[in-house]
Amino acid sequence: MQISYSPVGSVDIWRPNRGLEQLVSAGIKSTILDFSVICQVYDPKEMMRIEKSGRRPKGWIFREQPEQVTESIRMFVTKCKELHVDITLAIMPYFKSEQEAQNLQELYPLLRECMKACHVYGIEKVVIQPLQADWETNLIFYQKLLGWAKEDDLHILLKNCLKYLNGRYVRGTCSDAEEANTWIEALNELAEEERFGFCMDMGVCSICGQNMYEFATVLGEKIKAVIINENNGQEPGAMLPFSQISRSRCRTDWLNFFRGLRAAAFQGTAILDVRESLAAGPLLLKEGMLQHTKRVGEYLKLQLELEQVLAKYDKRVLFGAGNMCRNYMKCYGEKYPPLFTCDNNAAIWGTRFEGLEVKDPEELKKLPEDCAIFICNIYYDEIKKQLQNMGLQNPIHYFNDEFMPSLYLDRFDSEIREVY
Repeated sequence: MQISYSPVGSVDIWRPNRGLEQLVSAGIKSTILDFSVICQVYDPKEMMRIEKSGRRPKGWIFREQPEQVTESIRMFVTKCKELHVDITLAIMPYFKSEQEAQNLQELYPLLRECMKACHVYGIEKVVIQPLQADWETNLIFYQKLLGWAKEDDLHILLKNCLKYLNGRYVRGTCSDAEEANTWIEALNELAEEERFGFCMDMGVCSICGQNMYEFATVLGEKIKAVIINENNGQEPGAMLPFSQISRSRCRTDWLNFFRGLRAAAFQGTAILDVRESLAAGPLLLKEGMLQHTKRVGEYLKLQLELEQVLAKYDKRVLFGAGNMCRNYMKCYGEKYPPLFTCDNNAAIWGTRFEGLEVKDPEELKKLPEDCAIFICNIYYDEIKKQLQNMGLQNPIHYFNDEFMPSLYLDRFDSEIREVY
């Protein structure tokens, strides 16, 4: 699994050098290409409004000269290569308002040129939103795109959408997981290969009040990408995860988000799109905000890959003999049993905890180098440094029990060694 960071909000696509250098300075080495920002597609009402105002956006030229798309992003792609920043996928243009079939002549030329650009620059996955229309109309739409996708060797990802109705956002096309699953299977059957997949937008799920565990498990391995951000639960927004708070709690259902993607064995591209948080922040804080965004991405990766990392090793031990160790054993002890646990508290060495023998950390030196050590203690950095100072060459991972498949409300008191 790879975490990619959307450049929107921090990088000017027309003058990308400084923005990309700031991303790299923050430790970010993976991004995406968002054509929906570069060359927007307008329906007739929007076009009339823009022409009447006389103020045309930068991407207006692509309406008359769509073939200029490839050249327009050359500077961005070249700078990414220079800085060794991977471009993992592209988001294709789409109508900001409802996409109607009669307006597709505005969309097709841009989509074709954007897909050509992806082929030229080695981007293999593209997100193309479905139309706000029925299956028959969308089938015609994707049939036309299929030939181009095969020609350019691209994989098309559908996405769950919102619909604006009577002053509020409601579920749009492919916002029902069963519907999306059926569509993708039908399109892959048409393509006679696995040419179509799904991009799950968690912001859409939040606004629609959907259970993301159920959503992700229905689609399973068809989910090739996921867009991660937060909103206020009422309208679209691309804000930093864990920043939308109400009564000391996140508005987003992070528990079912993590559980769902773990259950789906997600191994695709996770896109951290926090454009609104970055755009709204003061310029003097931009560097710090990007660094924090990078750390949030690392945390998301830790949570999403938790079960995959556990399954990676045949042998593992734990470090810690408290609540986190207890939660590990209750949730994963049977499927991924540890050899033993260890703790810095000498008073409990030789005792048993949750069926595990508690040992002196010095015993870790006797482990084979392919045995992983999972730190089950909030003092992660200190314990990792302790293990490194001991000269251990074993893989060291952090285990975090904030988002577990099962919840246990009783707690273990580490001082009196009793559950309360």
